[in-house]
Amino acid sequence: MWNYNNTCEFIVPKGTYYVGDLCYALEDDIYHGVFGDKGYVNGLYRNEEDFFLVSGTAFGDGEYVDTEGRSYSVDAGIIGICPIALAKKGTDGGQTIEFDGATECYFRAGMFSFTPVGEAIALFVIDTRGDDESEFSE
Repeated sequence: MWNYNNTCEFIVPKGTYYVGDLCYALEDDIYHGVFGDKGYVNGLYRNEEDFFLVSGTAFGDGEYVDTEGRSYSVDAGIIGICPIALAKKGTDGGQTIEFDGATECYFRAGMFSFTPVGEAIALFVIDTRGDDESEFSE
């Protein structure tokens, strides 16, 4: 079971990213071979050139919608972000998002927030809790 209350935080540079359930995007050698070898634990995974950040949703699998009305299909109980070049299996189930500048990705308690560095308001939020009662705060 996911411990979705763990905070996962990382600043991504300007660029194009896949946001969604990483089981759709990452090739098996990365998804199972890197993420799986670490026990499918929430957090940041990186090497010299690539990275992905992942956290569990509040209620596992389902269909979630962000504050901009975009839909995310979840089959592995997770939502994450990776550079589009790492999404070699494709972008089904998630969204291709272009960030115009460095963006803070903050994942906690089933909330996924994407905020430009230096700004107070998120570009978008994916709320997987299904209600308005949460300890999440920015």
